[in-house]
Amino acid sequence: MSYIDELIENCKLGKKAVPIREFELKELSDLDDIEKAIYIIEEVDGQSEKTFIEFSVYKKSRERSCSKLNSPSAVMYVGSSTAGVKK
Repeated sequence: MSYIDELIENCKLGKKAVPIREFELKELSDLDDIEKAIYIIEEVDGQSEKTFIEFSVYKKSRERSCSKLNSPSAVMYVGSSTAGVKK
């Protein structure tokens, strides 16, 4: 199977995937026991445009490393972890 064929098959499998666990973060300690994960950070009941602008300003401060800016959206970040989501 070629690389492209394998990639296409993996994408088809990924489209069928469903969450094993879904939760709304209340406290940072909620992440303590989660090691391996694919996660989506989504703003619930927020103002995407305002959040985007505030994040842009914060990112420019270089206080911490931040993810790439795309465009205003309720989905703020998609990531994965094999060593602990909290880290």
